Amino acid sequence: MASRHTSLRPLKFHEKKLLKKVDFINWASEPGKFYEYAAIRKYHLQREDYHKYKKIIRQIQEFFNFLDKQLPHSDPDAIEKGKVIIKKLHEMAIVPNPEGTQQVFHIGPTDFCRRRLSVVLVRLRMAPDIGTAVKYISHNHVRIGPEVVTDPAMLVTKKMEDYITWTDQSRIKETILKFRNELDDFDLLS
Repeated sequence: MASRHTSLRPLKFHEKKLLKKVDFINWASEPGKFYEYAAIRKYHLQREDYHKYKKIIRQIQEFFNFLDKQLPHSDPDAIEKGKVIIKKLHEMAIVPNPEGTQQVFHIGPTDFCRRRLSVVLVRLRMAPDIGTAVKYISHNHVRIGPEVVTDPAMLVTKKMEDYITWTDQSRIKETILKFRNELDDFDLLS
């Protein structure tokens, strides 16, 4: 029996030229790109959002490096500014403790991703997964307080979490109320 060895056609000139600098055996990946792609896939991010979060983190860390190294520790304005930033980060649940500056150096882009509205909807069990939560938000099913939110990238604070509900015209809200036998006929008329 003859062997079924088939050879590939020889590469054309322009194909050789394109592949000249590419080494498929020792493919070098950029450091840190794996975490970026994993976060983009997991949290349904746009690449620009991921880089914005990295930029914000870098600015915060540079500010605290400046406070620690450049300014004297007795400067009350610098200490107060640092406390305000830490307090804001704590209110957003990005840092766990409202005191201490060293925790700022351990935050990453995924800490911001966990505070996105789509992720919070999944945590509140209003959506089964992040992709579905993004669809709910973009189709005007979710509101925070009286405002309808259409941006799944909105960062939610701890206080705002309590006010996340379905919009009044949402079919999802209607289905939930039917399931619980709480649907009012007056609500169906409007």
